[in-house]
Amino acid sequence: MKSFHDWFYSSCYNSFKVKSKRQVILTMESWHKCSEGVADKIKNEKGISSICHKGCSRCCSLHVSLITLDVFFIAENLTKNLSESKLFFIKKRLKLRADKVEEYIDDSYRMECVFLGKSSGQCVIYNYRPEACRRFFTNDEKDCIESNGSPLQDGAVFYSTGILSSYMALAAHNNDLFIDSHEMSKSLYIALDNPLLFKKWLRGEPNVFPGVKWEGYHQEIKKMNADMKIKIK
Repeated sequence: MKSFHDWFYSSCYNSFKVKSKRQVILTMESWHKCSEGVADKIKNEKGISSICHKGCSRCCSLHVSLITLDVFFIAENLTKNLSESKLFFIKKRLKLRADKVEEYIDDSYRMECVFLGKSSGQCVIYNYRPEACRRFFTNDEKDCIESNGSPLQDGAVFYSTGILSSYMALAAHNNDLFIDSHEMSKSLYIALDNPLLFKKWLRGEPNVFPGVKWEGYHQEIKKMNADMKIKIK
């Protein structure tokens, strides 16, 4: 696994050196593919079967944090795939949700996701949904119902996919790209409202979006950089 992590970090690091939108998008797609592959491997080895299905959406009212890269990835895909009129309404709904979320000081709130289809109960950005949503699952329907859509997560899957996320964030950090975690609605609204932020971030501008204070993600990545030894291939 160590050699896989070295390869993954090196791939991300070398991509971020280019400082281009295209390379960021490609790296994000690679991250999602690798993360899903790691999760599936663990599930198969442990004999875990997810009971999640289209239209369930119990977990689609939870707090979702996006790391900086994920904000730009989703914003770019929204701009590419939606008409201006649809984007206008998406931005309006993001702003409304962001304003309500700001009233909370932790992730205990429940508020329906902007991207949850009203009639279908399905994610309208499923193909470019957040990484946090990709790895979230349950094999216990009773726990899912009783926890109001926040069931216990498998430790091995949560840890292993989290490590990949940290390696990618560290690769960006070591290329002088500022990395933090951000509340989804507010950060996406800001990114869509100011498309030039992506280029500014690629030039090394920090704090382009507000961070989630109680997570302290940026500081954790800085600590991780001091502790980890990684071979760049």
